[in-house]
Amino acid sequence: MKKNISINIGGIIFHIEEDGYQRLKAYLESINKYFSSFDDSKEIIDDIESRIAEIFLAKLSDVKQVIVLLDVEELIATMGTTKDFQASIETEPPPPPPTSSEPKAEPADESQEEEPSREESRQEPSDDARRLYRDGQRKLLGGVASG
Repeated sequence: MKKNISINIGGIIFHIEEDGYQRLKAYLESINKYFSSFDDSKEIIDDIESRIAEIFLAKLSDVKQVIVLLDVEELIATMGTTKDFQASIETEPPPPPPTSSEPKAEPADESQEEEPSREESRQEPSDDARRLYRDGQRKLLGGVASG
């Protein structure tokens, strides 16, 4: 027989065993400490708590009404630790380099066969006019709207 504690996460009350509570409390404290330096720390922490509540709700049923240590460990494995957060921030890819206003040659496929024919029917713009070009691979616009 284990001691149960009632907790409120994301506005929902859960019953959790004492050992699971200790582990969850340490996890939430580490998250609070990590995100305290961020600008939107309160919002981030509220979102994390809401996600924790969703995961815990999915684990409960008519038969199982108490969160156990195993559930908390699975939650931490799913959500990740602060070390995982740091690693993901450090390995974020740098922003893509700025695109030039020159059109890039793209390989022609069946869906783009009509596009060149429409461009051929247009008049060539004067040197002063600027045009928009779509980079299909990176889904970016170049030219006037790129800046």
